Amino acid sequence: MYRKKETVYEISDLVYHVMVMMIEMGISLEDIQKELAFRHVIDHKVKQEKMTESMKGNLHTHTTYCDGNNSPEEMVLDAISAGFNVLGFSGHSYTSFDTSYCMSREQTARYIAEVRQLAEKYRNQIQIFCGIEQDLFADDPADSSSLGHVTIESSFSQ
Repeated sequence: MYRKKETVYEISDLVYHVMVMMIEMGISLEDIQKELAFRHVIDHKVKQEKMTESMKGNLHTHTTYCDGNNSPEEMVLDAISAGFNVLGFSGHSYTSFDTSYCMSREQTARYIAEVRQLAEKYRNQIQIFCGIEQDLFADDPADSSSLGHVTIESSFSQ
C-alpha cells in the first residue's frame, strides 16, 4: 500500500513538472498527441520489422488447383528451401459465372485435403495454413471454422 501511495505521489510530481515545462515552452496537448501518434507509427514499424525477422513466409499462395503454376507440394518444398517458416495457401473459391480462375467444388475438397495432408507431413519444417480466397459473389460460402483463413475478394466495375 505504501508503495502505491509513494508511486502516485512521484508520478503526480513528475506530471506537475512536465506541465510547467509545457506551459513555459508553449507546448500544447495537441503537440504531445501528434508526437505520440508519430512515435506509435515508428513503434508499429519496429514491431513489424521484428515480426518479419522472425516470421519469413507467404500467406497468399495459389496452386494448380486454381490459377497457380505449381502443385501444393512443389510450393511447400520451394518455401522450405527458401527458408520460410510459414506458408498459407489461398485457393480461389468456386464461382459458376467465371470458372477460368477458380476451383470447382470437387477441386476445393481435394485442395483442402491435400493442404491438410502436407501440413501434417511437413509440420516439423514449416507451418502451413489452408485458406480460401472467397469471391464476394461465390456460389458457396467458405467455412472459416474449417480453414486457416478466408479472404473476401471482389472487384467492381461500372
